Amino acid sequence: MKHLLSLERLDVGRTLALTVGSPSAHRRRTMLKHLVFMLLFMLSSLNVWGADVTTTWTASSGGLGSGIGSGTINTTVSGSSTTQSWSYTRTLSSGTSYTGWTSNCIQLGKNGGVEHLTLTTSNIPGTIKSVSIECSSHGGNHNVAISVGETSYLASTATASWTTVNAKSGTGTSSGTITISFTGGSRALYIKSITVVYNNDGGGSQQPTV
Repeated sequence: MKHLLSLERLDVGRTLALTVGSPSAHRRRTMLKHLVFMLLFMLSSLNVWGADVTTTWTASSGGLGSGIGSGTINTTVSGSSTTQSWSYTRTLSSGTSYTGWTSNCIQLGKNGGVEHLTLTTSNIPGTIKSVSIECSSHGGNHNVAISVGETSYLASTATASWTTVNAKSGTGTSSGTITISFTGGSRALYIKSITVVYNNDGGGSQQPTV
């Protein structure tokens, strides 16, 4: 009997010791909340700095204006709540100046007008993963090239022949000014959309504006 009482006292003592020495239920809940908050914060940071973002500019009637020379295209783009801004330089080798709207494309030049067009934007932060432009030209005679900073993403290549419109794309891992250049051609040039995929990995402080 003495041995049984001793064992009972020992078990009670151990239970009390464990109870006194362990964290309270409130403290455990508080620690768990802190851990969950830290995990959510880390996931949120990864989403901001680690995820690829896709923005697309889509042509609209009158979106490029009618003048030969230089200017800016402004429009709201999908994938971004801000305004996209592409600067352009447009020259005419022959024929007459013409800007039109057909089949959801901006049309530049016609009837023998040879268009040289350069589009640039430097408002996208981080790493530019890919640049794609939906375009076409009369007879497929215009060539298009894409670069980011000093890096070529797409060497000069022929566009599709109107009335086919397809995407010409380039990929890379550079940052800086995006340049899309059209050269050559014999008549009209058509532009439908521009899509940029980038990763805001801390390479810039601006918000995405394509």
